[in-house]
Amino acid sequence: ASRAFDAGVTRAALISRNGEIFYERYARGVSASSTPLGFSMSKTLVALAVGKAHCAGAIKSLDDPAKTYAPQLAGLSYGEATVRQLLTMTSGAARSDFYTGQPNAQESFLLRNTYQARGADVDLLERMKANSGHARPGTEFNYNNYDTQALVFVTEGATRSDFAAYFEDNIWRPVGAEASGAWLRNHKATVLGFVGFSATPGDYMRIGHWLLAELRTPDSCFASFVADAAAKHIAVNDSRGYGYQLHKLSLRLAPESFWMMGFGGQILGVDPPSRTVVYLYQGQDKVTPEWVRLTAALMSRTR
Repeated sequence: ASRAFDAGVTRAALISRNGEIFYERYARGVSASSTPLGFSMSKTLVALAVGKAHCAGAIKSLDDPAKTYAPQLAGLSYGEATVRQLLTMTSGAARSDFYTGQPNAQESFLLRNTYQARGADVDLLERMKANSGHARPGTEFNYNNYDTQALVFVTEGATRSDFAAYFEDNIWRPVGAEASGAWLRNHKATVLGFVGFSATPGDYMRIGHWLLAELRTPDSCFASFVADAAAKHIAVNDSRGYGYQLHKLSLRLAPESFWMMGFGGQILGVDPPSRTVVYLYQGQDKVTPEWVRLTAALMSRTR
């Protein structure tokens, strides 16, 4: 851990057990009040909003075609796929065609919530049309940004709400966040669900603590959704799987853990059996495997 900080790779690291943070460290220029962009960690938050909409009855079934709630997606892979297939990145669409850029290229912008993601100036629906039709829905795992963006449209159509407003009421307030979170939007004011959420390190940790509490809520629709989201629906390889916009890592060490992951080494890991949560903000991804092994070993020892 110290080497990761000394090398300038890891900017913030927090680890908690049973809701109590026992390790917290920041690199120079980063503090507890910084609000790093989560990059693809945002994808998981979109999935949680889908879960809330489903449990509220706005999305009647995860096996409904997405076009039921987002008619603008009809005729595209994203609309013909079911909501569940979008959650598991199996819409059949081709891989999305742009990336967000290196996290450390404009770090000051990341920390001030002023980062402009690549793709913020494009018409997302037009790009989605261009990347539709690669394979039959449900037949192929293809990690891509547009499956998540389709889920933003599904949530908005099902709830008749702006996505960020729905997220604020149904996720962020229940989390008990101490500071404001923020969603990036494009030039058409569309929430960039695949990349755009930022928050303080402490509030990222609160997301993990909240999920642990929700999982322990008896007879809860949302607890069932989170448990299902955290299951391995897709086998990526022997040591890695994928759930509902969630990664399954270190399956041998901490098989019940689930991980939100973002470009460049942004991570929130949650292990229900040990009630351990780990958050990492990093400038590059190269030490992420070491952090995952370290924290997964900790999770395994505290069961």
